[in-house]
Amino acid sequence: MPGQFSKEEQLQNEQELGFEDELMIMSESYALWVIQTASEKVRSVLHLQKETMILY
Repeated sequence: MPGQFSKEEQLQNEQELGFEDELMIMSESYALWVIQTASEKVRSVLHLQKETMILY
């Protein structure tokens, strides 16, 4: 669930990261990266030719 960490979680995260962050929030993770392009140059530079990728 997105939102702020509890105080205990906040302290644990800051200790693990090695710095304080008063604006740290929790968000849902997604495995989606969308780039829409008709440019073959962009596709080749970003290596977007893999068979496992769905390109539009």
